[in-house]
Amino acid sequence: MLKLISINKSNWKTFQSKIIDSEKEFPKDIRAKRKDYLNVLSTKSCIFLAAMNDKKYVGTISGYKPTKIDMSEHRLKDYFHSNNFIYVYNYVVNRNYRGKGYGKILMKNLSQIALDKGYKTIVGHFRLNNSLNIINKVGNVRMLKYENWKNQRNGYLLCEVKLSRRAINKV
Repeated sequence: MLKLISINKSNWKTFQSKIIDSEKEFPKDIRAKRKDYLNVLSTKSCIFLAAMNDKKYVGTISGYKPTKIDMSEHRLKDYFHSNNFIYVYNYVVNRNYRGKGYGKILMKNLSQIALDKGYKTIVGHFRLNNSLNIINKVGNVRMLKYENWKNQRNGYLLCEVKLSRRAINKV
């Protein structure tokens, strides 16, 4: 049975190794490190969910309101002048669980929590794969395409999604 767990500083160590391991899905140069996750967890705006199925790790999604430094580092400052959005920092589903709807569940829950907290938009860099397919269902606006994002030979899109109950229910 699927269970979503809100990750915070007090339970981080329980899930840390599984979450860090999931970074292997990404090219080495862009993998988040333990300290990166701790920085995200230290923000008041952090939304961090882990999905577990019968005590087996399924995937995670995390987002937060970026700082000015993050806005620059993630190339957001030229596109977003409002500070009323959550940046999707990490979104990954374990290979063994893909295609079963878990990614949709994670995105829907992050979107719902963000909307409940008063955020109007979620923003993120999405690979040209299933994560982009899911974000398209919510109603994304593609802002910018990176053909070779951070020299990874992978296409990524910077996307913006206006949050609404109707859009969330589409997922």
